[in-house]
Amino acid sequence: MLEGKFNYLSWKLEEYFENLSSKTPTPGGGSVAGVTGALSSALLSMVGNFTVGKKKYKEYEEEIKELLCENGTLRKKLENYIEKDSEIYQNIMKYTKENPSLAQKFLKESANLHLDIAKSSLRIIRWNGVLVEKGNRNLISDVGISAVIAIATFYSAKINAWINMKYIEDEDFCKMVCKEFEEIEKEVKEKGKKVFEDVMKMIERR
Repeated sequence: MLEGKFNYLSWKLEEYFENLSSKTPTPGGGSVAGVTGALSSALLSMVGNFTVGKKKYKEYEEEIKELLCENGTLRKKLENYIEKDSEIYQNIMKYTKENPSLAQKFLKESANLHLDIAKSSLRIIRWNGVLVEKGNRNLISDVGISAVIAIATFYSAKINAWINMKYIEDEDFCKMVCKEFEEIEKEVKEKGKKVFEDVMKMIERR
């Protein structure tokens, strides 16, 4: 296991993939949830950037610019989680026997991180819904791909949160996290399905 701060964002893609596939616990599935979230967000921004400045979509320009600004901030947060997840995992492993109460703190931190990834996934799906209607039609497939990656990211976050809650002793905390995930999942299913179906209809009409 690597010691200290993780610097995955400075790695080449191949280096990250090699480490991910190796017999080491980090990076792992938690970090990957951050990667897929950031990819979904980045693809969303690409569509927005190809929309802004186009005469055909001028009436939506200010709305798309605002979306791009908010999504850019969200993407940076998700990028940070790519590394943060491994840092938290390292602390959980370090303190599980050495200081169990501190390990509990880090388990909760991990669950909260993945709850936030889940919330971020829903925001991305909502924005994809906006771009289905107001985004550059030439990039409609990218809108759909961003949405399905965001859906996968939500479920990745749910899996990661659940595995942490298996070891969290605070039942009230676990109930709160489960309730929030349940509420988010309803909208992820509904809006994610709609974006996918709308995108496929638009593609099939061509």
